[in-house]
Amino acid sequence: MKTYSTSNWSKITGYVLGFLLMNVVSLYAQNNTGPDTLILFYSKTGNTRAVCQALQKPLNADIIEIKDVSKIPTEKGEEPDIQPKSVDMSAYSSIIIGVPTWGPMPVPVIRAFLKNNKLNRKKVVIITTTNVPMPDQFTAGNKNLVKNAGGNVLAYYQVAVQEGPKDARVNKTKEQFVADALQLVPKIKKELLK
Repeated sequence: MKTYSTSNWSKITGYVLGFLLMNVVSLYAQNNTGPDTLILFYSKTGNTRAVCQALQKPLNADIIEIKDVSKIPTEKGEEPDIQPKSVDMSAYSSIIIGVPTWGPMPVPVIRAFLKNNKLNRKKVVIITTTNVPMPDQFTAGNKNLVKNAGGNVLAYYQVAVQEGPKDARVNKTKEQFVADALQLVPKIKKELLK
């Protein structure tokens, strides 16, 4: 039987502790380098806010709400006064834009935001909250708005906040539509890795 001196055990213990410490530091650095995804959203009723806030943690994303701070309602075609007007997105490679759908036209708040902010070829995923999922031809307005701001649209997802037949639709609970949104996380992650 081979015996080891105390100095040998000290060396072995030192190597093992050093190896473990390097791996722990490496794992910490990999998991805490900060998000490279930003969620930008506008929410009038709170549905889009609930969806985006639920997605923030599993996507390890920063989040910014864009608000309509207009003192008086804007006329059709006018841009609202928004806050923030611009956001430094240079630290992010991916942007998730959360927006309610109001028919086939982009929501004025997001339109105003994208007019003032360029996406510089960033990867973009659009998530809409909607009473009734829109056919593909009606999603073009939001996609074109993002493309015109310099974004690369990877995916467009719709989260329905109502259910049932057309003539008897009922509102889903917040928990129901948030659960629906969380089911999108694997798909969104896959898109953002492209």
